[in-house]
Amino acid sequence: MRSTLVVVVIFGMCLGNLDIVPSTDMSGLLWVTWIDHDDVSHLARYFGSTLENELIFPAAGFSPYEDRGRVNISLSADELGDNHLIFMPSMNLYRDSLFSFSPYNGMALESKLDYSYYTGWGWGDHNLAGLLRFSTGSGNGLLGLYQYEIYSSGSSFFWGTLEFNSHSSGYLAPGTCLEFSDPYPLDEPISVLYYRFESPVVNYSGFPLMASMRYKSGYGGTPGSYKIFAHTHNLDEDSLSLSQDIVYSSSATGQNPGITALGSNSEEIMLIWWDIDAVLHCTVYDGISVSPVEEYLFPGAGPIPSFAAAMTARPTDEGLLLVWRDPVTRIMCRYYEDEWNGYAHVAASNVGYVEEENLAVCSVEDGYWIVWLPLDSNYPDFVFIQRDVVTSISEELHIEGPLDLDVWPNPFMDLLHVSLSDVPENCLLEVFDNTGRVVHSSDMENPEIYWNSSGCPSGTYYVRASTSDAVTGKKVVLLR
Repeated sequence: MRSTLVVVVIFGMCLGNLDIVPSTDMSGLLWVTWIDHDDVSHLARYFGSTLENELIFPAAGFSPYEDRGRVNISLSADELGDNHLIFMPSMNLYRDSLFSFSPYNGMALESKLDYSYYTGWGWGDHNLAGLLRFSTGSGNGLLGLYQYEIYSSGSSFFWGTLEFNSHSSGYLAPGTCLEFSDPYPLDEPISVLYYRFESPVVNYSGFPLMASMRYKSGYGGTPGSYKIFAHTHNLDEDSLSLSQDIVYSSSATGQNPGITALGSNSEEIMLIWWDIDAVLHCTVYDGISVSPVEEYLFPGAGPIPSFAAAMTARPTDEGLLLVWRDPVTRIMCRYYEDEWNGYAHVAASNVGYVEEENLAVCSVEDGYWIVWLPLDSNYPDFVFIQRDVVTSISEELHIEGPLDLDVWPNPFMDLLHVSLSDVPENCLLEVFDNTGRVVHSSDMENPEIYWNSSGCPSGTYYVRASTSDAVTGKKVVLLR
């Protein structure tokens, strides 16, 4: 009998440590949940940026083999039209459970749903899950899940969704459950996983869509692979399993691709991701089919891969807002409605480093609340942006593609060769370290230059070339 040793090493997991949902019937009220730097989970009610009420879920001790945790909240309307606040705590606290709270009565606990009893999903060691922030068109709430499992005959990546209904009593009733799995036999051992999961979003008349990325290591001389997936909870197409589409696939021979953000408005669902060349892409869905209706290169100024970013996901909005933390200690935002406006707006300045999943944004009637968790605080910071400040569409034309940047060797030891096939006017070359600090900045007047890394320690750096209309970048590794 042949036996195979499967060794699993988890790295680079992106977990939802911050989420925000606004009240739909009480102006100024916000509900925020986050995991602080002491691994304590918070569920809080804010009026604007003022904390009014808070529930704290103490850390229970994380296993080194477990994901660090994830918190999510959503609003779910009952048969009378009243909202209930649904909370999914960190996975090591009350596993497999959703909690219903009254948002009006001091955040009083109403009920608890142990969804593993109805779905058969059992939390393994490596799982991510998230809630749809607003109810679907049918009035149902939705939980999405992505996990990696090891079992006797092999291993598998697994995705699942569970609908649930809120009742006026606060009781949570489970509904339709859809699943999709991607199995591997034991003779294909998976030794390393890199993955990210984006909670479900929905447009006004469609079905929820969620996205994820996974890395499957190679074996026997075969390189590993990266894949970005989209799954649609579409009952019209298949009542038994989730609909799946591979958004992007590449061999694991260079830097990793990744997901920047997933958002939605009344008409569209938008997925922003980057490829192995660190070029941003936009993939657009109609909310009915898992196949995209449009895909294009992200035009102009936008987020840097691996930096914190988030998008609004309110299905009654005509547009959506993308926010990100840039390397120059600012929170930036850019509005989309049928097309991206031609400029990025500075929402906040002098912002310290923000971890990748510690930035969130929500839409309210007159604007947007942006919230982030600073490295030096266990409580989030807020900024409010008026809607009319960011919604105007510039008349500037969209660029046809990114700047053609190339760097070599990579990894490098002292000098890095940087080149552009065509150097536009006012092109700025910048190099950032892994904390976002600028270590080099110069005007790129020639198509080829060398960056002397003298004085910089070993590590990962990000080279960015930008103009007022375009931006592109590459990750590089400095060896000493």
